[in-house]
Amino acid sequence: MGDFILRIADEFGLDVPHVVGPDIGTGAVLFAAARRPGRFRSAVVGTGGAAVPLRLGSPLNEWVHDEDLSPYRAFPPRSP
Repeated sequence: MGDFILRIADEFGLDVPHVVGPDIGTGAVLFAAARRPGRFRSAVVGTGGAAVPLRLGSPLNEWVHDEDLSPYRAFPPRSP
């Protein structure tokens, strides 16, 4: 489904769209964003189902388990 999100954005000519993936769409949005970093202006996800324990690659594993969010808040906004 992550590949589908990328393909549909391409088909609609959406160069750097915002993407929203609530609930069951969470995984698809995260996989799409991981496959093509910088492809989306922003990604909003929420309460998607996940297998536990999480098996995440780098850098996603570090981001998910990082208790100090201040370095991420310090990132400047990304321009298109």
